[in-house]
Amino acid sequence: MRKYILLIVSIAFTFCAFGQTKLTFERNAFTVGDNHDFYLAKTADEGKTGANITWDFSSLVPSGNLTSHMIDPATTPKGSSVTDANLALVEDGNIFYFKVTSEGMEQFGTAVGTTLSTYTDPFVKIKYPFSFGDVATGNFSAKLETPNAPAPTSGSFKVEGDAWGTLILPNGVYKNALRVKQTRIYNLNDTTNKEITYRWYTSSVRYPLLVIIKFENQCKTTIAKVAYYAHSPNEKITPSTTPNSFPGAAEGIEAYPNPITDELNVNYQVNATAKVSIDLYDASGGLIRNFLSPVTKEPGKYSDKFNLSSNLPSGNYFVKATIGDQNYIKKIIKVNNQ
Repeated sequence: MRKYILLIVSIAFTFCAFGQTKLTFERNAFTVGDNHDFYLAKTADEGKTGANITWDFSSLVPSGNLTSHMIDPATTPKGSSVTDANLALVEDGNIFYFKVTSEGMEQFGTAVGTTLSTYTDPFVKIKYPFSFGDVATGNFSAKLETPNAPAPTSGSFKVEGDAWGTLILPNGVYKNALRVKQTRIYNLNDTTNKEITYRWYTSSVRYPLLVIIKFENQCKTTIAKVAYYAHSPNEKITPSTTPNSFPGAAEGIEAYPNPITDELNVNYQVNATAKVSIDLYDASGGLIRNFLSPVTKEPGKYSDKFNLSSNLPSGNYFVKATIGDQNYIKKIIKVNNQ
């Protein structure tokens, strides 16, 4: 009887293990040409570590938008200085340079404004394959080139699959989510700093579902960024603008006034004969209205006007213009007359 009990326990453990998310090169590596959309939120606690955790972030309130663009580093202003990188991640004007291989991702540079950090010893963002309980550690060193003088920095890093469980976001629930904790400890200006990043993944989405970044030093702990996946699990839309180079070859669209009460103006440019459509989505990615069905337009500048229903509730919405194979997204705020 004892043998049967042990066999049942073993089988149950096996099914549990196979149900957990494992990060792989084929399924999760950053890919040039991809985009990933987030909603920003003000603050959040990362929650517990361990197995079979439930993280309830359903009360997160979006405070903005962020799209991660993955592009060829050679098209960026400082790409020639980071020769080891084969992918650049562009977010809010900042550029992160990575070397992506079947073994993992290493960061070789960071460009923030006029400051470029290049890593002589890179730090690991992730190893492949990677799952709950896996750990990668090491040291890194970088040269921080400021407008005034170069300032070297070095430190240690640790990447660990520290938890798995159910992740609840405002727009979806994800079971068997893997949380990866990345810690970097470094000394800068005679101060020891710790940067901790938590990322949640699932097998159905290539990129992170939730990211929480916080900094710790001798004085305080600060939550630097909270961002969660902008789409619901059924992938209603994929709003993104793919830049062909940095800061982007496409000019995008204008949507005004903002905030808006009733009449919406959308300005856009067609560079070559293409089909154009314009849609309105709610904050969770659900289609509210098709303003303009796909229609072929010749090159030129256009300005279209659309009326919003007075019954449309106040809140955040997104105007999506598809011009050829490019998607452009603008956030608008609807307010109703009192």
